[in-house]
Amino acid sequence: MKAILTYLALGVSAYAQQAPSPTTPPTPPPTKPAAVGAATAAAAPDLQKLRPNAAPYRIERVSYGTNASFKKVEIFWVPPAPAPAAKPKAFLVLATDMARARTPLEDKAWVDFAQKQGLGIMSVGIEELEQTSRLLECATELGNRIYKVADEKFGPGLKGAVVSSGLGGTWMHRVMMRQPWRWGFWSSRGVAKYPIPPRAIEYPAGVLFCTDAAHYESNLFFFQDLRRTKNTNKVGFLSLDGKAVDQAYVDRMTQNYMLAVFGGGMGQSRWYDLNTEVDLTNVEKKPSAIVQSWVPGDEVPGAWKLMHQEKKRAPDCTVANATISVPELAKDLTVFFRIPGKVKEGVGVRSVLICFQWEQSDDDLYNKLRSSTEFHSTLWERERLGVIALNMHSLGFTQDLKPEDIKRLEQVVKLVAAPFWKAVGDASTELGWPRTGLNIFGARSGAEFAEALVQLDTTPSKFATVHLHCGTVFSEPKPELRNIAWLVSTGGKHEGFTASTTFYQNLKKKGWPAMYKMSTGNYGNTDYWTHLVGVQLCGSIKTWTDAIKKDVTEGRKPQAVDAAAMLIGQMNNPVVWMNTTDGRIFLAKDAEKVPAEVRMGIPTLDMEEAWRLSGAPLPPAATTPPSGPVPAPAPDGAKPSVPQGTPPKPVASASSSPAAVPKSGGASGTPATPAKP
Repeated sequence: MKAILTYLALGVSAYAQQAPSPTTPPTPPPTKPAAVGAATAAAAPDLQKLRPNAAPYRIERVSYGTNASFKKVEIFWVPPAPAPAAKPKAFLVLATDMARARTPLEDKAWVDFAQKQGLGIMSVGIEELEQTSRLLECATELGNRIYKVADEKFGPGLKGAVVSSGLGGTWMHRVMMRQPWRWGFWSSRGVAKYPIPPRAIEYPAGVLFCTDAAHYESNLFFFQDLRRTKNTNKVGFLSLDGKAVDQAYVDRMTQNYMLAVFGGGMGQSRWYDLNTEVDLTNVEKKPSAIVQSWVPGDEVPGAWKLMHQEKKRAPDCTVANATISVPELAKDLTVFFRIPGKVKEGVGVRSVLICFQWEQSDDDLYNKLRSSTEFHSTLWERERLGVIALNMHSLGFTQDLKPEDIKRLEQVVKLVAAPFWKAVGDASTELGWPRTGLNIFGARSGAEFAEALVQLDTTPSKFATVHLHCGTVFSEPKPELRNIAWLVSTGGKHEGFTASTTFYQNLKKKGWPAMYKMSTGNYGNTDYWTHLVGVQLCGSIKTWTDAIKKDVTEGRKPQAVDAAAMLIGQMNNPVVWMNTTDGRIFLAKDAEKVPAEVRMGIPTLDMEEAWRLSGAPLPPAATTPPSGPVPAPAPDGAKPSVPQGTPPKPVASASSSPAAVPKSGGASGTPATPAKP
């Protein structure tokens, strides 16, 4: 560690040697004194000089009061030098102390750095509401506040850079994800929770400092997801002990990265293996993009190698299997069990997810379960899900079923159910996995199989959630299943689009707890958002299971009989409501603004953010025109006369009010590909 500090203190790079020395700012012109106690940007300079440890430069402020997004937003800035000094070429936002937004600008080192490099500098702070929700709208509003100050004080249309930590990192990444083209660089440290980036987003260059071992997994997941979603995204990752390395050295490293970005050092980029620290620049067979850390310039790599403290690679998952015999089918079936790598370190699974999906062969299914780089597998690892899987192809089904296949489906389910549940029960006992509160996921023909299997077993509390994705034919669910949380997802270009949306409508008419997620461009493949919303549902079951156990342990009456009941309660009294006709989000208190027949509750903020995740945003000039009017539904049994994915109007019922079909409230779809787990 001493070597690291000595190396950095000497200024390891040409960029570090450019760090400015203190300068005396020009004396401001005389102004009329302001009233004592004024808290606006017009406060007089002589009053600022009376502050303890007053900075030798003026700091101005604008404050925004309580609204639907925040309790308070404050932005402070240092006015740029007047003409004939050059105008700022970019602006820098410090979001490192959201509770005391002025404090970062009292750090003279950052102000000196910005002024020497020709950057406008500001700091931002927020005070969240007791229940901050509608996260997309909040992030958009915060971004607009920042852009307004930057445009007015430093010049219109400048690119931004941001240095953030803690809560500031969470919010500033949400801001950048709305309009990534407005940003040129970012650095974040000490952030416990990062948002999920939109797929294929072209993200600004940046560096992530993981300074707390407790946040390592979530920090690494965010870094890897930015690299996974677009492998040209230049993102650096450094893991270090935040208590042993002084913040000044982290700031210096951040400045080195920033100088490379704004000073033309991007062309000298290098990539290093996170686990081995090997320079991959000239390596012919490179590892996956998600373990490659970006380091710019010629000199910064030396500092990166000294500061980065590589972690022991997380254990890989284990995929076991059990063979079940079904004589009537004249074949044996393989049930796969994916055990998270963390189990090898003595950490148990949080929840169990049972997947029914179609793959070309059992080997293909095994390989997808075994993957350690794809989004779904890293998501399962992060959430510590035990995954059980069965291949629909091995049962002789095609990817998508037709109405004439349903009779055979019901016969096969009855034959397979008993040996399947016996194998699951035996393995769960051996692995120590829960046998109740299970989460079911079925995709395409697996959706119909999953629904039929659940219909055969109405044991109370056995199933917590059922997620049916891109099914084509559905049956009427038994009344006993009304205590399960249902999620129906579909692709707008999938042939089962109408069947899936109608099935959701029927659940809604019955008053059952149901949610709906649709992507207009999806052909039926299990896209990233499919797993994200499903896994969020699974994670909530474990969270509420723990809450119930805590109530019992501490002698309180549990809030619900089981986790599924608690989830359903949250769906009925959610943090936000969604209007399923247009995807708009409303605060819980504004429920009456959404007609009951098109009102869907989203129970947690994590689910809200996942639900509304979409494809990469486009700059204003590249946005596509809005879609046309909503067409009427096709007659029963007929194919829609409009392009798939355009939601039909509400389907009326003689016994209930109409339930509208949602428009796309989520991700943009992708071209047809084989189904993924």
